[in-house]
Amino acid sequence: MRLKLSRLKKWLGEHNGQSLVEFAFVSLPLLLLLLGMIEFGWLFNAQITITSAAREGARAAAVGEDPRLAVERHLSSTAVDLTEVFVVPGGKAADRWNLVRVSGRIEPLVGLFVTHTVNLSAEATMRQE
Repeated sequence: MRLKLSRLKKWLGEHNGQSLVEFAFVSLPLLLLLLGMIEFGWLFNAQITITSAAREGARAAAVGEDPRLAVERHLSSTAVDLTEVFVVPGGKAADRWNLVRVSGRIEPLVGLFVTHTVNLSAEATMRQE
């Protein structure tokens, strides 16, 4: 038993510094990669959210409701700041199309790769019902 413990101590003692240096070399790139994926996911989710808000506004306009109110309601509990809602009504005929263009902005979550406010926009069209 004593012989096995001394071999284990000798083996651990020889490799402690090497493991620490390897961890230091690997941890920084992995951390940067992780933060980049988080930042990209945050901004991509904001773009999906603003696209969904434009679709909700177009749907509200298609059924005769207020599209601006629908967009504001959709973005009310998100981190996206609404800057503009542009609506082109389609009229009363069934073959007319409603256009809703939504613009907004979002602050980056990490701020390491993207350091400024990101402007987002999306538009959606739906046929008048």
